[in-house]
Amino acid sequence: MSKQYSPEQKKKYFERLRAIWQEAKDMSINEKLAISAIILKLELQVSATSFAVVKKQMDKLGLKGMPYIDMKTFQGWGANGFMVKKGQQSKVTGIVWLGAEENNNNTNKDKKDNSGRRWPKEYKLFHRDQVKIRQ
Repeated sequence: MSKQYSPEQKKKYFERLRAIWQEAKDMSINEKLAISAIILKLELQVSATSFAVVKKQMDKLGLKGMPYIDMKTFQGWGANGFMVKKGQQSKVTGIVWLGAEENNNNTNKDKKDNSGRRWPKEYKLFHRDQVKIRQ
């Protein structure tokens, strides 16, 4: 059974994530260009803003490496032949934006149209120091 959150808790959660995203998005053009070059070189499938969100947290915690190379989700490490060490907890989170699917067959005009709306959601990342090779 999943935990139920009040509307106020949800509002604070979304506001916090949007503030984190906006802070990363407000980087200078030089920072954006440098990050974009890294993303292209490493052939990553992430935005410059997403990269910046994770990199800022890594720097604050003193974690070495590159976001999405040295930081992956639990499943991401597993897909690459590693496993998260027992008892390790994520200290870094990424943000993904989820959207409502467009429904063109909506016959009820009273329903609120959510097409095009997007919500931020956190996901947990683990550093390379928190994993070991799967045996």
